[in-house]
Amino acid sequence: MSQIAVSRALRLLEAISDAFSTGDWERLRSLYHDDARIVSVAAGERILGPDELIEVLSGQENSSYSTDDTKTEALDENAVVVYGMLRERDEVGTLFVTSAWVLTFSDGLVWRSKAYRSIHEARAAYENQGLDLGLS
Repeated sequence: MSQIAVSRALRLLEAISDAFSTGDWERLRSLYHDDARIVSVAAGERILGPDELIEVLSGQENSSYSTDDTKTEALDENAVVVYGMLRERDEVGTLFVTSAWVLTFSDGLVWRSKAYRSIHEARAAYENQGLDLGLS
């Protein structure tokens, strides 16, 4: 695994995190491939294109979910997995769930992203389905 390519993937992930946390939706959108397919927790697990994703994320005033204590691991130079606790809030209360998000890259941009219940499930999905994560 090329350390330079892995570093690029991790820098892209850092840029995504920064744009998301600051609400810089235009910058966030620029980090997604035009043909990206994203399964978003914020959209009820629907498959979204990049413009739809930004519309959903930017429209959430008080997010009903957030992540805590995430860790990042490069799967190879084309994919990373981010894992940690997902905190979901609803009218009843707060639920904590372990989650692992795989992000794959094409042309230096996010190509596919999907959440899994565990780091093991996320690694297996990438190993079995590759860059596409079964989202085409």
